[in-house]
Amino acid sequence: MKLSEIPDSILADMIRNGCYTKGESIGAEPEDNQYLLVFAVPYGNPDGVETLKDALNAFRDLMADGDWEERNIQVLTVESSGVAVHEVSAEVLEG
Repeated sequence: MKLSEIPDSILADMIRNGCYTKGESIGAEPEDNQYLLVFAVPYGNPDGVETLKDALNAFRDLMADGDWEERNIQVLTVESSGVAVHEVSAEVLEG
């Protein structure tokens, strides 16, 4: 199965029902924002990753890399007016 073939409902359920995300919020007021950070990195045979342990080690190494300024992230914003996705770089966020 390719990553693009995974049903959106499965990915959405992983996010919605994550053990550290359900019911969490920032602030005490109902109008305060809720944040959810999802970090997904595909790994597989082309990257020399053969096992789940290899994938976890590769993920750890990725988190430890010092090249965050060179990366782009996709930001999903959910508001009453709808949902929007945009891509932003770390240097834009820091500027």
